[in-house]
Amino acid sequence: MANVRFTATGTDKYLKVTDNLNDAAEPKIKLQRAQAGEPPFEVSVSTFDGKTGEVKIEVSRNGTDYNIHDPRMTVRDQELYPIDDSNLPPQAS
Repeated sequence: MANVRFTATGTDKYLKVTDNLNDAAEPKIKLQRAQAGEPPFEVSVSTFDGKTGEVKIEVSRNGTDYNIHDPRMTVRDQELYPIDDSNLPPQAS
């Protein structure tokens, strides 16, 4: 297993992280705030080699409507990954 950390840049957003290497894994979801001092969102994921895994990242403004940010992000144990505002669903008017 790899322990991977995610932060939000730009605006606050919900992050949904799905382990692509484990079909039985449930997605992990958290509202991640984009501010200094906010602790990262930590997720344990399966690995190819004990250190490297692959996840699907989805992003949302409201925790209901998600868009795919990256369908196959390669991640490494103990690394920190900033998730920006690209592919966020549009704001409701």
